[in-house]
Amino acid sequence: MKSINFMLAFFVVLNFWSCKEEKFQPYKDIEEISVASPQDTAIVLAQLQNLVIRPQLKGTNPNKQYTYQWRLYVGESYQILAATKDLDIKVELAVDDYTIQFLATDPTTDIKAISQLYSLKVTGAFPEGWLVGNNLNGKGQMSFIRTADQQVFYNPIADINGAAYPEKLVAAVSAVVPTAFFGSFKQLFYFTENGLRVFDAETMLQTMDLNEYFYNSKSFSKIPAYGANAYNIDQYLIHDGEVYAANGTDFGSNTDFGKFSDRFEGDYSMFPFVFPDAAFTTYFYDNKNKRFMSATYQGRELTIPSRQTTNGQYNINNIQKTMLGSDLTLSDNYLSLMEDGGQAYIYAFRLKSTSSILGGYYTQLSGAQELDQFTGFAAASDVERGYYSSKSKIFKVSAANGIVTELYRLAAGAEIADLKMLKSGPDANRQLVIAVNRGTVGEVHCIFLNEFGDIDSNRKEIVYTGFGQITNISYRKAS
Repeated sequence: MKSINFMLAFFVVLNFWSCKEEKFQPYKDIEEISVASPQDTAIVLAQLQNLVIRPQLKGTNPNKQYTYQWRLYVGESYQILAATKDLDIKVELAVDDYTIQFLATDPTTDIKAISQLYSLKVTGAFPEGWLVGNNLNGKGQMSFIRTADQQVFYNPIADINGAAYPEKLVAAVSAVVPTAFFGSFKQLFYFTENGLRVFDAETMLQTMDLNEYFYNSKSFSKIPAYGANAYNIDQYLIHDGEVYAANGTDFGSNTDFGKFSDRFEGDYSMFPFVFPDAAFTTYFYDNKNKRFMSATYQGRELTIPSRQTTNGQYNINNIQKTMLGSDLTLSDNYLSLMEDGGQAYIYAFRLKSTSSILGGYYTQLSGAQELDQFTGFAAASDVERGYYSSKSKIFKVSAANGIVTELYRLAAGAEIADLKMLKSGPDANRQLVIAVNRGTVGEVHCIFLNEFGDIDSNRKEIVYTGFGQITNISYRKAS
């Protein structure tokens, strides 16, 4: 009898604690409730983008009023993002990784249905897109077109830094150079008639004032070129034909890049483009002597490389043509538009390694027009095909056969200021981006291409307006 009483008492106590436990922790998985949109629970958004999740609840009672919570977890704590069924907020969080969870509560029972966990990665507000250098009312602006959602920020450096930048802008250049293992440059260069300012690519906060990157004050009147060697050991700047170098990331361990060197010595006038190979050599094209010159990593002097192509078409130290434009193309090689005595050529330079130089070639162009009005050059990176622009037209160039055809023409009163090829994302090599000026008013036109490099008639051209007179466009890569 004592044993039976003991067992009854045990079950009473057990039942008491189980009820108490359920009342204290009323969370239950309800299989009928699911979040159908979005299916992917891994979300990546930039600051100032909208975070939108619209859960579809199943198994709810239409006669009941439910309460809702969206929780943002940081470590073991959380904050409430919203108390609505649908989440639709502007991301104003710091750059970091977060976890989000949705809860629907039946207020009569206090039972909660809990969604799956969402991972949220917040990047800077300017993760990838087009820098648009432009001057409005005589003052420079570094506008930004965010490609993820086509949002335009017209003067973010002034807004974010709370400062005025009265100088006339010469060029806005992305100096973002990501590498997987060797550290990344995350700089934006703002070249003005009074010198260079530097901004952080993630936040647009100013990191260097005028000319801090140089030993002596510099003024800029022409659009410079920036680049780095393959392992980000050195950075290079070409301005007005002269070459300068600064330290790099030193295999990821260095964040103090020092200052740009004095001008590299020599009798030369470099075309504004940096040609890194896949290792430690960087090439430059000398338009004065019409040949390539090179520099090794951490070297601050120019040498004259010598390598003949297998077909005997040229030696890189003796091209003897003037370079008009160049861009990265298939297999990290380079296409360049060249001219000599009124005749145009397209050159395929194989500079990835010393041995690959042997496979270079060039083709004389047939049907080239308006080279005396040249304004820009761009190349696809999935095929050796180039494009060049005059003041009002864009021409397609086949490297294989040298045929030139007119692709696009602006209406009267507009002029092309710059030309680039989009090389990342789903439209990589299928979108030409054109900077257009109508007097002092600038526009950015994005035209879509088909697999043959012609205009895709099934996709409508995108036009961004509201800029001042555009100086150039430059793509800010994801970092």
